[in-house]
Order: sequence, then structure tokens, then C-alpha cells
Amino acid sequence: KKRYQRRVRRMESLSLERVIVGSVASDTLEERPVVDLDSKVVQAPKILGDLVEAVIGAVYLDSGEDMAVVWRVIEPWFAKFYAAYRDNPPQNPRDLVNLAFPRCKKEVFDLPGNQYKVCARLTVGGEIEEGRATPTYEFVTTGRDRETAMDVCFGRAWTFYKQFLVGR
Repeated sequence: KKRYQRRVRRMESLSLERVIVGSVASDTLEERPVVDLDSKVVQAPKILGDLVEAVIGAVYLDSGEDMAVVWRVIEPWFAKFYAAYRDNPPQNPRDLVNLAFPRCKKEVFDLPGNQYKVCARLTVGGEIEEGRATPTYEFVTTGRDRETAMDVCFGRAWTFYKQFLVGR
């Protein structure tokens, strides 16, 4: 029992950031997790989600299936996310981009030479306003499925819009 309590205390002292950084050290730069609490876009390798699920499952089993212990261990890992989402509920970047650019062009296609990834392309702008065409911006990304790839494109487009186009 004492050995179990020591393990729980060690798990409580882990930070999610340390787990994330340690788990993606060998990934390519493009596959590293992107966490942007402002736009609520989170992109991470699937193995990272599997790792977090496995750790939570191990704590659950080691605690004798006690959810109170599991919550005590994992709550500090996600506290920043809970606070950010509670204080500023996320809005869907897809809806926001569609409102800002009603004629945006969406395209999803299989990544040539890789049957496990797809590419998504989102083109915004190029509309006629006050007798002149607005600039066109294109966002391209890859993902493990069509929905994920397109969601990342919308997230990047919304972040770009807020940083560079609002107030022009």
C-alpha cells in the first residue's frame, strides 16, 4: 500500500507539458503538437493521445478502479485548459472563417505516395470589395483523416485572420 501511495504522489507531480515534450522528441518538426489556447486548435500525433489514455488507465487500475484517485492525479495536468475554456468558451474556427469568408474554397485530397494521410487546402479571399479584388490566402496541411486536416486548415486560417487581417 505504501509503495502504491508513493507511485500516486509521483504521478501527481508529473506535468502534462513534461509528458508531451518527452514523448515527441523524435518526431519531425511538422508533427510536433501545436497547442493554441486562443484559437482552441490542438494538433498532436495520435501516439500522444494513446500515451495519455494509457497513463490514465494505469492509474485507474492501480488505484483499484477509484475515480477519485484518478481525478486527483490528472486534474492538475489539465487545469490550465479547464480554466481557459471556462473563462473563454471555444468557438469553432470553421464557423468563424465561413462567416468572415463566405466564399472560401475547401479541397481535400489523398497525399500522393502515402495512403495513411490526406491533404487539405483552404483558400480564402479573392472577393470583390468596393470594386477591387481582395488578396487570396491559401492554407495547406496534412492529417490522418479528412476532417482533422480540414479542421487544422480552418484553425490556421482563423489565427492568421486575427493576427494579420483584422483592423486593416
